[in-house]
Amino acid sequence: MVSADDDMRPYSLMEHSPESLESDEICRGRLHKAGENGYGRKSFDILTAFRDVLGRRVAEVPDNYDRGELIVDTAMDLETNATNGLSRGNSLLVRRGPLPADAVVKMAQTFRSGTADIDALDLKIQALHSRARDAAEAATTPGRAEAMRLFAANLHKAFYGFEPDFFQHNLLRMVDDAVSVIKGSIELWPTLVEVCYFQKGRVGLPRIRVNNNRK
Repeated sequence: MVSADDDMRPYSLMEHSPESLESDEICRGRLHKAGENGYGRKSFDILTAFRDVLGRRVAEVPDNYDRGELIVDTAMDLETNATNGLSRGNSLLVRRGPLPADAVVKMAQTFRSGTADIDALDLKIQALHSRARDAAEAATTPGRAEAMRLFAANLHKAFYGFEPDFFQHNLLRMVDDAVSVIKGSIELWPTLVEVCYFQKGRVGLPRIRVNNNRK
């Protein structure tokens, strides 16, 4: 499988004087203003590179391909899909880890460097906050305007004014709460099944007939 985001372009912007990459750094991006000098467009045959490895075992992958357990984006938190704050550049780093030689490469993913992911959660929420304020100003009734202002204020309060550190903390808390609920449900499920089967074998499960009024 080959996956590509909807914000990808068929070419890249390469600096005329690229810098050397650090150890475990596989890519470095930088934000440039439109029309700024120092870079040019260049296309690469990415699909051919993908076909060199897709369907192969790790042991069969050519040596010029780097290996690791995962990739870290310095501009993004991959756990929450939120940015790490305003940044004019980013790096993609390979994190070393166990990689079985008989593992098979089944997916290839394109990526974009230089700016945060367009689907970053905090950017989406900030855009929603801006749209709510605009809707409040454009509302034709006082009730609609008040509802939009209240919605925008609640977003601003819930995410600590969109300050990066507080936003990350709040988002991680919500993720942890959701994971705790899911884990609790999974742990409780076997007990509920056991009780149901026990009751069914003894006296049968209680039943309630619902008499809905027909219209």
